[in-house]
Amino acid sequence: MKTTEHQPTSSTVVDPWKKAPVKRYSDELLTTKFEDRLLRLAEGLNWMRIVPAKVSGSSDWLLAMHVLETPTGKFAHPRTLEPAKRSVWDNVYTYLHKTVPEKLFSKSNREGLRLLPRPLSLCWVITRSSPDNDSPHVARLLSLSGYSGERGGSPGLGYQILRMASDRDENDDLAHNILADEDGVQICIEKVISKESKYPRYILRAGRKPSRISELLAQLPESEIAALQPLEQVVRLMTEEEQWERLERLMPEAEVAAVRKIIEQP
Repeated sequence: MKTTEHQPTSSTVVDPWKKAPVKRYSDELLTTKFEDRLLRLAEGLNWMRIVPAKVSGSSDWLLAMHVLETPTGKFAHPRTLEPAKRSVWDNVYTYLHKTVPEKLFSKSNREGLRLLPRPLSLCWVITRSSPDNDSPHVARLLSLSGYSGERGGSPGLGYQILRMASDRDENDDLAHNILADEDGVQICIEKVISKESKYPRYILRAGRKPSRISELLAQLPESEIAALQPLEQVVRLMTEEEQWERLERLMPEAEVAAVRKIIEQP
């Protein structure tokens, strides 16, 4: 039987010169030294012990971050460390809001530019390097959503942990002692993946038996202990030039140059 060879039609021919450009995505929240320390939650149970502030030298056990997240990456807002500090993105947002507000993200314009930061939490934890019970302990950075749920929906996991740390029982005692040095307990974040849902589901709970921080530190290699630097030194803050460059990934370069000229004029 003679077979007919199908010739490609014009609609199936791929023009190699017209391939869509590869989108760059850069998670630049942390300095290069700490990028590999970010904890990736595995499917199933993720047990961990929050590191007290005095162990890492941080001003507090949790750093409230302000983060700009766009289709091209994540960047820390300067007010993460300096509450009154404005960024290039703030100035551009103010200008566009006055002149062409339709360019900005809103409930009616989901494709608009997102130039306002959202809350993220960052803390040090000690956890197993793998789900195996005999795997070594390591120091990791846990970054989670700090959304409080005030505009609807569920609070982010970072906010849930913050609330868990201060919850009181009927005797006005701490319901979950997750921050103490010697009698503090672990927390568990269970990651549930199902075929019925597009996104994973997370369940947060606290352990019951003490997880002494001194005993955990004794099990850590020197390299892991040395990694426990103040949270304020872990975050990467960008220069103004870097902020303008990141903005060029969202807007045409000529448009960014025009806006910058207006904003920076005396």
